[in-house]
Amino acid sequence: MDTSKFYNFRKCTSTMPIKIIIGARGCGKTYSVLDYLINKSNENSKCMYIRRDGTEIEGCSTQYGNPFKKLNADKGYDVGPFTIPKFNGFGIGHLDEDNKPTECIGYGVALSTFANTRSQDYSDVDRMFFEEFIPEKHKRKIKGEGPALLNMYETINRNRELFGQEPVELIMCANGIDLASPILMEFGMSSIIAKMLRNGQHKLTIPEKKTYIELVDATPISELKSETVLYQLANDDFKEDALETKFRSADLEYIRTNVNLRSYKPEFSFGDFVFFLNKENVYVALSSVPCKLAIKERERLKLEMLFAPRYRILRASGKVFFDDYRTLVLFDDLLGYETV
Repeated sequence: MDTSKFYNFRKCTSTMPIKIIIGARGCGKTYSVLDYLINKSNENSKCMYIRRDGTEIEGCSTQYGNPFKKLNADKGYDVGPFTIPKFNGFGIGHLDEDNKPTECIGYGVALSTFANTRSQDYSDVDRMFFEEFIPEKHKRKIKGEGPALLNMYETINRNRELFGQEPVELIMCANGIDLASPILMEFGMSSIIAKMLRNGQHKLTIPEKKTYIELVDATPISELKSETVLYQLANDDFKEDALETKFRSADLEYIRTNVNLRSYKPEFSFGDFVFFLNKENVYVALSSVPCKLAIKERERLKLEMLFAPRYRILRASGKVFFDDYRTLVLFDDLLGYETV
């Protein structure tokens, strides 16, 4: 098969230490990043392979679940997991015929349990790869998932930049499932990606955040996969989530950045946000417009009693608009609205 049809991370020329790659399932994201890790990592410059929870990382810790298995078969590599005594994870290395390591080139860890190893020295780790950092909606939530990743990066990166060293490279890959995922929200990337999607933009460098974002467009592989048995069987929603990078459930059509407020009147404020109403719609935005009714942030119960039932009805009817994606996520959460 012509492998040039797949996405190839090795062609990414960005020098930003934080790289976020989001794209269709099976388009080559993970395969090409793992290939990159193998070719860049060695005993003195290791990689860190990350999954969200212990169950996921445990599944990768055996030869059956070896994430490098396909690369080994395709390219003759000998890379796989091995046991490190009293380590909450596993080693990644070049293995001999008995699956014993001849050289350690990295570690495999779970985000949910990494805090237990924070006292260890990771100065030999120069690159991190977080696979499937956006969880599917049925997956168990991890409390404080965003701050946990920031703490992990702090533990591994430490003060190397203060001593003139390069920062640790963090590569994160996922499918376009949930734009409100904890890590995108914590990193302040949800609104940025929402804007990229609205503008049809696929690549963005954010120097002030040392971040590069790539939304992998539908590749030739996605087109070929759409003709396979699974995607002939699947419904349109599944196909769109799996084969495109649209964040179908994000409700981006309700984001309005240039609204003429002359036809609206401020009904009440909640913290720094104002709820503007006209004859048909509600517009929620950060605003300093004074309101007769001002609800403080600590008075969430008052907000719910005043507006929650009405809000849910209006949202379901497509009559609530927002100045920013983060605003949408905040009030959907506060007022108990879930996208079906």
